[in-house]
Amino acid sequence: MRVAVDAMGGDNAPEPIVRGAVEGAREHDVEVILVGDQSLIRPCFPPGTAGELADRVTIEHTEDYIRMDESGLQVLRRLDSSMSRTALLVKEGKADAALSMGNTGAAMAAGASFLQCIEGIKRPAIGLAVPTTNGTPFLLVDAGATADCTPGILLQFAHMGSTYAQDVFEVPTPRVGLLSNGEEAGKGSKLYKKTHKLLAASNLSFVGNREPDAMLRGEVDVAVCDGFVGNVMLKALEGFADFTGEAIRAGFDRSPWTRMVGLLARPLLRRVFSSLKYDAHGGAALLGVQGILIVGHGRSNHVAVANAIGVARETHDKQVVEHIREAAAAAVDETPENGDPG
Repeated sequence: MRVAVDAMGGDNAPEPIVRGAVEGAREHDVEVILVGDQSLIRPCFPPGTAGELADRVTIEHTEDYIRMDESGLQVLRRLDSSMSRTALLVKEGKADAALSMGNTGAAMAAGASFLQCIEGIKRPAIGLAVPTTNGTPFLLVDAGATADCTPGILLQFAHMGSTYAQDVFEVPTPRVGLLSNGEEAGKGSKLYKKTHKLLAASNLSFVGNREPDAMLRGEVDVAVCDGFVGNVMLKALEGFADFTGEAIRAGFDRSPWTRMVGLLARPLLRRVFSSLKYDAHGGAALLGVQGILIVGHGRSNHVAVANAIGVARETHDKQVVEHIREAAAAAVDETPENGDPG
């Protein structure tokens, strides 16, 4: 399997991207194509790996790259940028998956325009595995690809998320919950009330509305929402994890006694907080497009990049794209475009 990696995407690229790609190639037994400026990429190779890398890691040279603060649409205008080339390698059949830790808007534009949506799928969605207190993750879909949705689009997100959970989480009948501000069917905006009706009438295992705390307790396998709500939830979780970590460290630092307690608790706390950080899963799949595109956090370190390559490998091996395509072809359009269930 070949994974094209946008070596210039991310806040600290290319060093952590290159290091993580090398580790990911080893750990997940894949070939990696690093896309970017070779004069900046080559010095980032870990020492002593030149011989091993010869048949495992190659470079696709391009000097241009999309900055984190640029418009995502630039990826469509600058086809020689590292992110554009990364996605186009998949379209051209030269890679089996694409990975970028760069500008999320540009990655979404590249996926939708270069790879294009699967026939019948109206909009793509980011499916992100989120940890829970019971140790089994749930899939948050959409985590930020499509902010403006109709009930029909959210229904498709639920079907795609359910397919992913079956394939990757190996849950035969995934429990689908609608992210809302209350469990009652009448809670939420007009969009979410109409979506509730569609999900309840579908053949999915719909368990109703669920609040974020219930999802974090593992009450669902798939959490459905629009990309705006999902991305806000994701950023809130990341911010809360950082805040809690800082608060705990400050509390332990108050006296010699609390510092001693902190030293004893450090291994446990490290395990807990490592499961909450973005590098635990590394990346999220863009669901609904005709190819594998994994997007990651801009602050990704080498661990996150290596884990994201693992996500790409699993998405490929479990044939997620093919199964979503089959489900879309077999599905009957259950709602008109405006999403009004009647």
